[in-house]
Amino acid sequence: MPAADLTLDRWCALDQRAAELLAAAVARAVGGESLGVGWPRSHAPALRVARIAVDGTEFVLVPGGPARLGFDAGRFEPADAEVRSFFGDHDALRSWRGVPPERPAATGPLPGQLGLFETPAPARRPRTPAGDADVVRAHVAARVTAPRTAVLPALLVAAEATQAGVTEVAPDHPVVREHLRRHGPPARGVIGMHDAAGDHDSAVYARIELDRLTGVVRRCWTAGPAGYDEVVTGLATAGRRLLTPDEWEYACGLGRGTLFAWGDRMPAPRDRETPTGLRLGDMYWPELTSVRTEVRGGDFGVLGCGGETEFHHSLLRAPAFRDPEIVAAEAGVPSVRRRRFRAAIEVPPGVPGR
Repeated sequence: MPAADLTLDRWCALDQRAAELLAAAVARAVGGESLGVGWPRSHAPALRVARIAVDGTEFVLVPGGPARLGFDAGRFEPADAEVRSFFGDHDALRSWRGVPPERPAATGPLPGQLGLFETPAPARRPRTPAGDADVVRAHVAARVTAPRTAVLPALLVAAEATQAGVTEVAPDHPVVREHLRRHGPPARGVIGMHDAAGDHDSAVYARIELDRLTGVVRRCWTAGPAGYDEVVTGLATAGRRLLTPDEWEYACGLGRGTLFAWGDRMPAPRDRETPTGLRLGDMYWPELTSVRTEVRGGDFGVLGCGGETEFHHSLLRAPAFRDPEIVAAEAGVPSVRRRRFRAAIEVPPGVPGR
């Protein structure tokens, strides 16, 4: 079987030596270097991951083949704590993660103590109304893709997503000089993405990394306005492309059929790596796909800034998560500067499998 037709079952059936040889062959075919085959740090059942460096960017090999995508929300049975979290109880799921509640538990006087001061009565666990599980189920159904199947190609997928419009520049770049003039050497060695000039949409931002001892600029980047077509063209010039929505979902969850890669239960572990070895960023900035409006993996900070509970934050980690309101809003936004993209390289035909 050629490596371009590598399926998940075939990849899992290879022994370690055969997997390493296949990864090396793919790396040579794309002009890269194999970084080894190992296991990601993930709470979910993980896939053995081949890491390949291409022009300084780390990619992981994601097998293709028949894939099960989406989530059947009709079979989702939320636990009582998940329902309470959905309706605003910030403590309901915190204890599942081993995090102390935000408010101390209410207690009365201990044996032998006098009740000299008023103490709150022991908190009662709120009951879940009979129909609330249906409300939760409907909410999930509206925010995940429908169950379906697809046949996907084997791909090399960038381990890290890149912010659109960000470019590494020389230390004498005008924006870098302006930032240093305005802000001076930072105490911690880094100047963040501050605007140099212009309004919110047209400003050019910069991140400058200085040597903490000498104050010499080590590396620096600018972030300016970026268009979707500009991102697509830039990737194509380098022999790369964006993931399709189906490919993005599969690369993050491996098509297990569950709400999350580890199962249906919340809260979501704070993993930064998916079972396929992709490293996820924060949930603020979504990732672009090959369909302009179909962004994935973030909500522009709506939940975080809105003070939502653990349930809603966890749902963002579902590979099939798709907020129709975000998708609709993207239709009228020409700039993609507040979005990320994850490059993909198709495995060349003719690379022998093992």
